Amino acid sequence: MCERELDALDLTINVKKSCCLRIGARNNIICQPLHSLSGTSLQWVTDIKYLGIHIVNSKSNAVSNDVLRVHFFIWAQYIFSNVFLNVNDVVLCSCKSNT
Repeated sequence: MCERELDALDLTINVKKSCCLRIGARNNIICQPLHSLSGTSLQWVTDIKYLGIHIVNSKSNAVSNDVLRVHFFIWAQYIFSNVFLNVNDVVLCSCKSNT
């Protein structure tokens, strides 16, 4: 139905880049495949990446922070390794203040 309306507007759906994600109370129920007008079916996935944000299927709209956390630590490790690259000895100390 939607694809016919998009076709009337001279827009197309790229089936190779499109997928389906179910969010709601019945998110873990297996769904029937959706077929396009050309006969190819859209795949059902458990998470998608949209504009750099990873959205996962759940009872409510949920965003996965796992990928963001991993990328944060990768960049932090990169920055710290370059900052301390030319330092011979790095000494970290913890001081307790009694004020």
